[in-house]
Amino acid sequence: RSVGVPRHRFVATGIYDGPWGVVLSSKLTLASKSPKEAVNCFDAPDFANCSFDPVTPPGTFGQRQFDLAAEKVFPLGGLAQFRIRADLLNAFNHRNFLDYDTWRGAPGEPNPTYGDRNGNGILLPTRTFKLTLGASW
Repeated sequence: RSVGVPRHRFVATGIYDGPWGVVLSSKLTLASKSPKEAVNCFDAPDFANCSFDPVTPPGTFGQRQFDLAAEKVFPLGGLAQFRIRADLLNAFNHRNFLDYDTWRGAPGEPNPTYGDRNGNGILLPTRTFKLTLGASW
């Protein structure tokens, strides 16, 4: 399997032309865990014969993210318009962790923490609110 590429990814979007000319939209992204690069010395007779052997961390989801947005456009006459947009990214603040122990162990000596999460690195963004103002003419 390719390192860094999830086996499954599901993306769903929805747009609703709401009341008062406000356009509401959302996006849901779900992905399975991505394989990580790992060196396998555990199954080798010695350190000179280690090999690359990707590992997929345990768990169902590698990425979960739900985004919401609302936008309102105000016509200013002619082709000119002003718009305001509010985005809530990663609304449920899912932590999509990236750091896992990928060392399988020395020859014949398994690593007891192999495959465990060993850091707090996450796939961004964390919950983020973004306000955008724009004009076009």
